[in-house]
Order: sequence, then structure tokens, then C-alpha cells
Amino acid sequence: IMRSRLSTETFRLAASAALAGRYAPEIIENASAAGIKFIELDCLEGRPIHLHKPDKIMKTVAELREAGCDISALRSVAVSSSTAALIAVARDCAVARVVAPLGANSILLAEEAAKHSVHASFYNLGLDSQAATNQLTELRALKLKFGFTFNAAGFAAAGEKPFLFSYKQKLKRFVDQVDVEDALFDGSPAPLAGGNA
Repeated sequence: IMRSRLSTETFRLAASAALAGRYAPEIIENASAAGIKFIELDCLEGRPIHLHKPDKIMKTVAELREAGCDISALRSVAVSSSTAALIAVARDCAVARVVAPLGANSILLAEEAAKHSVHASFYNLGLDSQAATNQLTELRALKLKFGFTFNAAGFAAAGEKPFLFSYKQKLKRFVDQVDVEDALFDGSPAPLAGGNA
């Protein structure tokens, strides 16, 4: 019923693999029980996805797809030199998007994504809205194609009110995904509607 209801929405709901389970069978079972078809593969077996070997990622993607789950994106949880390799893996297993933190290597990642016909989307990790806007504007000036994953918890951790202040700071023109997550101003996680995000 939930899956049918979600299919009529104008958005696509994806669950974080880190929240859905530790191993592929557990992710499949929990996503199915919640009526969620799409998985954002960010973590597997307790380790960030960008630390896994390409064949392990490809095998997991195939296993999830065989069970009826679709992969909305591969997500790097750190600014890392291995994120560029994650883009090639996304291309090889036909995952259309890679989500990575906005940071020092964003230009390289956007260029690499374009080269492999993969969509790059960046999210704020330790950046306030002005710093994020500056970096995104710089990327756009270079004529690079990308999106922005609005992470309200990240802006709360930077001391901002995400929807009353951060979102209005020219960020909305870049947004292609919204992370549903809550946190306190000190960065600690909070239940939805129980924090500052």
C-alpha cells in the first residue's frame, strides 16, 4: 500500500542503506517492509561505500536490483580521493547519480561525472549557506552540470536555521534532492521534528 501510494507522488523517496540495514538482505527486507523501492547506497557492512572495492559495490547493486530495489545514487560520506573512482563504478553498474560532500575536490568530481555521463550532486558537510552558495556558484561559472542535495541537518550543525535562512540564500536554484534528517545545532542527531533542522 505504501509503495503504491509513493508511486503517485511527484518526488522519489529513497532510503539510506546505512539506515535500512548492514547487509544487502537486511536492506532489501527493511526497504520492502517500509514500501520503499529506492536505496541510496552510502554504507555497506558498517563501512562507507567509497571504501569498498568496485566488484563488491557492483555485486551489491545487482543483488538489490534482483530483489526489486533500485539504486537512486551511490553516496560518498567524506571528501575523499576515492570518490572519483566511485563515479566510474556508478557508470559501470548503471547508477545514474553520485552524491558527495561539497568540498575542495568538487570541480574534479563534477568534471569526472560529466566524462562518465553520471550526474553529480553535492551536499553541505561542515559548510554554512554562504560558503555552500559560493562553491556552487563557482561550479556553475565553470559551466559544469551538477545538483545540490540540501541537507538541513548539515546547516543546523553550522548554526543556521535551514529552512528559515539557509534555503533562502540562493541555494534553492541548485537543489535536486532534499535529505530528510534532523539534528541539533551542536550537530548531534535528533528524531524528525525534534531538532533544529
